[in-house]
Amino acid sequence: MGVGSRVISGAQCAAGLSQRGARGEQALRQQGAVQSQKIMVIGHARVPIIKFKERSGFDCDISMGSVNGLITAKWIRAQMVQYPPLAPLCVILKRFLLSKYLNDTRGGGVGGFLLVNLVLGFLMHVAAEYGIAEWGDLGGLLHSFFVHYANFDYANKAVAAGRPERGGVIAKKELDNSARLGFLGAEDPQEAFRDIGGGSHRYADVRRAMCDAARQLAGPGGTGLHLGTVVGIPGFGGGSSDGVRQSETSPGALRGSAKKRRKQGAPPRGASRGNSAKKKTPERTVRGTRGTPRGSPKKSPAGRRARQ
Repeated sequence: MGVGSRVISGAQCAAGLSQRGARGEQALRQQGAVQSQKIMVIGHARVPIIKFKERSGFDCDISMGSVNGLITAKWIRAQMVQYPPLAPLCVILKRFLLSKYLNDTRGGGVGGFLLVNLVLGFLMHVAAEYGIAEWGDLGGLLHSFFVHYANFDYANKAVAAGRPERGGVIAKKELDNSARLGFLGAEDPQEAFRDIGGGSHRYADVRRAMCDAARQLAGPGGTGLHLGTVVGIPGFGGGSSDGVRQSETSPGALRGSAKKRRKQGAPPRGASRGNSAKKKTPERTVRGTRGTPRGSPKKSPAGRRARQ
């Protein structure tokens, strides 16, 4: 790698970035931006990262030696405007993965950027397949997300959030390391054909957790009853996965309902077609006031006596 007129090796470059990360760590401590003494510098990664907990309690990552972070942040903000469900779904799913200890790529799980790509790929698929005009309720979309990735063809397809014209998906063989059949493939939206799913070596566990979550949300009570259990927040909602057989939460068990909706031409739960007109709700009557629409003022006894 060339720096100015001097040529350095990859190892020297990594060492330099690691030293830069150490200086960044020192600067964060001096400025009092860190809540605790726990600061982790990942200096030998492709993009060196400083991980720490900010004073307000949020976990933060700062990338070093790369401008891709700024470009990516701008791109994500644009996607949030175009796809309003993106941010709330990512928040819920991040908490869901955290409850399963699958929220960090270092442990083989799904990191924040990869999660954004998964959610975007799903929303692009729904928009391309059904022509969505309005997204509807987030609970239905959350369930549809779990079903979508429980049944995803990981052997032959890859998520491509940078390609909305293709429904957020490409053939897996188009990726640089397509030989990893069976693993999650996801194309970097900033660098064509580069796979960003390689670090998620525990994705089989992620998929299994999605199958279980889809089963829970489809059970009695739906999202209102089981959301707390699904995202791992004690006391928020109810429900339990106790007694749910593995065969009931497998991709094959969930595939039937998804196929049925596709045959009927219905969009996934939580979304509505773009070309479908809103159905008029017929006026409903309140028992005891036959012929009087709900919400219509009732005549007072005085009014009835005056009419007589």
